[in-house]
Amino acid sequence: MKKLLNISSERSGSQELKFEPGDKSGSLGTPKSDLRLVRCAYASKSNKGRFQKVSVLHIITTLDTGGAEMMLYKLSETFNSNLISNYVVGMTELGSIGKQIQASGTPVICLGFKRGKASFSGMIKLIKILLKINPDVVQTWMYHANILGLFGAKLFTKAKVVWNIRATVRKNSEYKKLTLVALYLGRLLSRMPDAVVFNSQAGVRDHRKLGFRPKATIYIPNGFDLNLFQPNNSIRNEMRRKLSIPEKTLCVGLFGRFEPIKDFRTFFKAAWHINQQLHDIQFILCGEIGDKNRPVLKAWIDEFHLEQIMRPLGSRSDVHKIMPAMDTVVSSSKSEGFSNVIGEAMACGIPCVVTDVGDSAAIVGSTGKVVPAQNPFEMAQAVIDLLTKSQKQREALGIQARKKIETHYSLEHITKRYESLYRQMAGQTDIGKKG
Repeated sequence: MKKLLNISSERSGSQELKFEPGDKSGSLGTPKSDLRLVRCAYASKSNKGRFQKVSVLHIITTLDTGGAEMMLYKLSETFNSNLISNYVVGMTELGSIGKQIQASGTPVICLGFKRGKASFSGMIKLIKILLKINPDVVQTWMYHANILGLFGAKLFTKAKVVWNIRATVRKNSEYKKLTLVALYLGRLLSRMPDAVVFNSQAGVRDHRKLGFRPKATIYIPNGFDLNLFQPNNSIRNEMRRKLSIPEKTLCVGLFGRFEPIKDFRTFFKAAWHINQQLHDIQFILCGEIGDKNRPVLKAWIDEFHLEQIMRPLGSRSDVHKIMPAMDTVVSSSKSEGFSNVIGEAMACGIPCVVTDVGDSAAIVGSTGKVVPAQNPFEMAQAVIDLLTKSQKQREALGIQARKKIETHYSLEHITKRYESLYRQMAGQTDIGKKG
């Protein structure tokens, strides 16, 4: 048997891997972290030590726009094709991210489940896929897919199963019924997968408190394309011209889907306070709104008298060009694991104002501002504090932010972490070597 990583035995039946604070393996280096010890399991030996391409079947709940979906897309584009063969199965329909994954050359198959409903034909389709591909690793993404993929892989393949959990735990009342069922089933079954990946340390802590007890707990944060998301004055100026934003107008960006967990209403309240003190300012909303939410959005804009300065752009494919045009980016979420928006903004050299949820405070650190969730006054004050700094001071914070993403969260490094995990699961023999 080969060890998964450099580990020293401290408990019967499991092993311990130490992440030192500030280590480039992904530790956030926060003194509050209780994740110095991360449990790992053994990988089985196969192929007599030869380095063969590892086949990985990803099963994901949806392929619409979302954080987990986007991370899967980024990984599918950047995996070393000499090491990893990827296949993607979406439980529902081919969404916008599914089309992008497909266009990148990764096979995508959809089971056609309706929202909230499984189907017999979809189950049969999954079984046929598992038998045909016979993957080395089944990587599942999010609660519903974790349960489906676990049973499918264990019953019909010899594949190693890796769950991927991308969130912190919320109040039961904030979950849809089936999601709540999947969450608690996950707790009961959490010893069955060969490893569980979390993208946030807060997520690890929350799920441990809930009763998750994986064989192997592995923290791999989100990664960001530093060539796509980067500071660029030419792009900034061009985008401001396109959006008719004067050069000296201050811009506050809010990026993400219009949904309760993102708490847009707190942001709108904060915008009202900000507008009382800063007059040459615009607020840019970028993300999917949805037809049923448009009347709510309009009502809030009217309620807080933001008609002239609040600009909803809807879903955009050029977020990497819009972000550099901002002076600060706000995350107003009530709950997060690891926010892609924060990492993308920081990679663009934009200082952020974030709520103290998930790993957001640890990610931003001293490069921006952290405020309590659902507190519009403190959010407003933090934005005002940033925007009243000189441009030189904001640029200095942006440089620090960019450096932090480069050091800890580059897509290249995070991709290697996943590649290493999959090879270890398949019994490859470069175990313990750092990529």
